[in-house]
Amino acid sequence: MFLRDKLLLMYLEIVGMLFLSVSANAQLDTLQWSQGKRLQYQDFSVGARANYIDIALHYAYEVEPALGGKLQPIVTAQAVFNRSTSSLTDSMDYHLRYAQLLFDLEGYATKRLKARVVELGTFKGTPERLKSTLDGIFHQVSQEIQQLRSDLNQDLEDSDNPQSVLERWEYKVHNLLKVTPDVEMVQNRSNWQVGLLVGIGRHIFTGNTKINFSDATSFVFGFGGDIRNSRLLMDFALGANKALRYIQESKGQWESGTRTNFAGIALTYGRKIQKKDWLVVPFLGMAVNEFTPAKSSQEDLRRLIGYSPVLGLELGRYFKKSVNFKEEVLCSYRGKLSVHPSNFIRDLDRTQNFAGAQFNLQVFFAVDGVLLRKKMMYVSR
Repeated sequence: MFLRDKLLLMYLEIVGMLFLSVSANAQLDTLQWSQGKRLQYQDFSVGARANYIDIALHYAYEVEPALGGKLQPIVTAQAVFNRSTSSLTDSMDYHLRYAQLLFDLEGYATKRLKARVVELGTFKGTPERLKSTLDGIFHQVSQEIQQLRSDLNQDLEDSDNPQSVLERWEYKVHNLLKVTPDVEMVQNRSNWQVGLLVGIGRHIFTGNTKINFSDATSFVFGFGGDIRNSRLLMDFALGANKALRYIQESKGQWESGTRTNFAGIALTYGRKIQKKDWLVVPFLGMAVNEFTPAKSSQEDLRRLIGYSPVLGLELGRYFKKSVNFKEEVLCSYRGKLSVHPSNFIRDLDRTQNFAGAQFNLQVFFAVDGVLLRKKMMYVSR
């Protein structure tokens, strides 16, 4: 998408936000149409020289990107009755019923406009072409409502019984509102989310690893992504422990008590099982574990490393959810228990075995972001 198109999308979104802000500030002097809302005499200045019914149809739109490079139009339409400027000459029932018909016709316009946009669906083209298409739909709906108002006024002018005309038109408008589907804007969560995590871990060794090294405590961080119920996660552990005895390996000697660094990397795949705010994720994957002296130079080649499978279980709870303009942010506490049946720790020449089963217990704080997409949909009543 060209920069020009992106700037136009931004402009349309800002216009929509300003429209909603102005509407909110003006709501004390206005009534917004909704199905079943009735005008009352106190909504008018009664006793004026002439009847004046101030009803306006406002609409605004914004554009959401859709799949395949298409555009998703989102329309806001409101029929607004202005109480401060509307007046009736007297409190005859005829005048109030006529005003209600005009109000309902503009309400029908809002439903018709939204339904036409849903029928349009996603749009293939530039934002300028979409704007022209939406303006055309608005013009067509406005013309349709104008024709209905003209027919109503003509029927009243030609009839000797205006009460029967109002009754017939009330039935007609009621049916128009009934057969026109309701539309609302919904925010759909994307099928994928990305997240970051940070925490601490404890690594418990067994076998030859336990004989040679103490258990390690680590700082844990990582990132991952979820697609529907699948989770792909890469986490890193940077810890400290020490050598428990003298080690002679191919690249040098490790004195007993030598401070050592422990590092681990795990790439895992899991399946999410979620119930409300609780989440369980069984997972499996591959891992790399490494021991190096804490104080070493680039010339120091002492290094023990192992590549191994890992499997485990993650338990989490979402404790905070927040939604901004286009994203849902999820905060959670998580705990994870994993095991390496063997960590396959060896020296670099693969001649000495320092392997053993390894258990990892990690607790961390995680933040996930889920993209939200707006969409207009029919509502079942």
